[in-house]
Amino acid sequence: MGKSCVSAENKASVRWLHSSLRSPDDTESFSKALSAAMQEISSPAPSADPTQSGAGLWQHAAFPFAPLTHPLVGKVVDRREGTRVQAMVRRDVHALVDDYDLRGEIVVPGAHHLDMMAACVGRLLVSGRVTSGDVQEVDGEKVEGDMPRPRVCLENVFFERPLMLPHLKDLTQETRHRVTVSVSPSREVTLASTGGAAESQSDSEESEEGVETHVRADVSGLTAFKQTEVDIEALKKRLPQKADIEAFYKGLKQIGYILGPRFRTVREAWISEEHPNEILAALRPEPSFDDQKGERMREVDLAYDVHPAVLDGCFQASALRFAADNQTGLFVPVEIESVVLGCLRVPWDAADKPTAFVHAELVSKTESVITVNVRLTDAVGRVAVEVLGLTSRPMDVSRAAPIPRDLLWSVAWKRASLEEVKTEAVPKSSRPLFVNVSAEYADAIARLIPNSKILPSVSKLQDSQLLDRLIDNASGCDQILFLGSAGEGVERADGAAAVVWEATRVLQAVSSPEWPKETPRPSVRFVTVGEQSSAMGGSADLPVPPAAARGSHCGLLGLARSAAVEMQNFGVKVGSADLDPTAPVPFPEAVAELVRLMDVRSSETTQSLNFEDEVAV
Repeated sequence: MGKSCVSAENKASVRWLHSSLRSPDDTESFSKALSAAMQEISSPAPSADPTQSGAGLWQHAAFPFAPLTHPLVGKVVDRREGTRVQAMVRRDVHALVDDYDLRGEIVVPGAHHLDMMAACVGRLLVSGRVTSGDVQEVDGEKVEGDMPRPRVCLENVFFERPLMLPHLKDLTQETRHRVTVSVSPSREVTLASTGGAAESQSDSEESEEGVETHVRADVSGLTAFKQTEVDIEALKKRLPQKADIEAFYKGLKQIGYILGPRFRTVREAWISEEHPNEILAALRPEPSFDDQKGERMREVDLAYDVHPAVLDGCFQASALRFAADNQTGLFVPVEIESVVLGCLRVPWDAADKPTAFVHAELVSKTESVITVNVRLTDAVGRVAVEVLGLTSRPMDVSRAAPIPRDLLWSVAWKRASLEEVKTEAVPKSSRPLFVNVSAEYADAIARLIPNSKILPSVSKLQDSQLLDRLIDNASGCDQILFLGSAGEGVERADGAAAVVWEATRVLQAVSSPEWPKETPRPSVRFVTVGEQSSAMGGSADLPVPPAAARGSHCGLLGLARSAAVEMQNFGVKVGSADLDPTAPVPFPEAVAELVRLMDVRSSETTQSLNFEDEVAV
């Protein structure tokens, strides 16, 4: 600890030596150097007060025993359902994101989420807690203990809700947040937060109360970049025009999106009318600074694998080129098909030079959706981050809205290979509870899925009766499959509305505070028929069902998506599953195949979908 001690009176210039460094005559050993320093400091100075002689005054500055590996990579907790990395949001992280202001609220940018998830997953990969195909080392980069720093690939990234933090000036012990990155055995990764009294909660507690999930993704082993280098000089020649950076940031401010200097990272941008579908931008962030303490936060700046201000500059550059004509809506990332994150160190001592370049290419664009491919490179064009299929949607910032309507009603089917449909019974490990089962299907479903339970109808049950019936039947069942939209009468408008209301009542019962603590709350999945063809506009093979029937199916799809967000506070997973109406098998057999695919006890080598938010079969 002697390295952090300095004479308060600056009377001595002390050279501290490691105790193991000794000269042949022992004249430069640590002990003798320390003895000489103490003797010089303790002797009175000529101008000092004689009554104060002999006092050795020191200033002690705390220093970490190990360098900060990442601002939000904290304690690793192994649990039955997977591995978690937990950390309290540090004050210096608050100071950084204090420059990310959306209509007066401090919002943690999605770029920060991506870097944190990749950092946590990377360290779990290195430690062997998570496996994901080939782990590729980034040249010259090491993590703690001289272990290789792997590239991380995240697929099917969905930004579900923003993480809001208090302003730095309002930060107290009661307003601090804890963030958790969880990786399941099936390599699904989620980023969630808990506010308020979260810090006092034990890591071993199982309660999910107050937990908000912000991002979901899948860990993939496909960590190789599609393109390893970008020719910066060639792009500058092909894109000779300079974009107006000042006007861009001014436009953001006018719609309530106020970026402080630490996140205004786009310094120059090159475009061309002949090549309207691409942009090249030079990025350079400002060093982080704690305005209240008046201190430079060099340690936290150096600890990020990819500094969030730089990564967010990639999204800003895309908006600069492809969303500049939108005057009222702010395009925000909602989904990423695939992102590979390496490591990009910021040369903070070269403030006059670009830190990085970003090359963005437009894939598709409509009034409500923009999809781009983005590559972030170092100063010489070596790719460090590759983002493919970055989808952004406009968020209306002229009024408060908890969840963008377009996000609730968009369709995001996830492809999975299916074996030929079989008609034999589902393995006994599956234990679903079927609710609102039509009489014509009940016997066949019970035969094909032996361990299942069936609750035929809930329409005539009072709320208390419905709760009791669900509790009785949910014992031993791990999921509820709601089949109301597949029954008779849904082609009528009133029937479609009734189906959605019955589904809502099931959710209310499962989330009821009267649900017994000793009975796990099951997941809920709404089964629809033909909605995948409705979303695609129909085809020769997938005809669009009648309009009234679509109302039932679309209503359940929207309900499932919004409920998936709201039910997180109760630890209940909510999703939907859509069946192909043209499949050459009876409806009960299609349901049996669906249950077989969703069997959460299947090994990772089988064709198991586990629990996905939206499934189309």
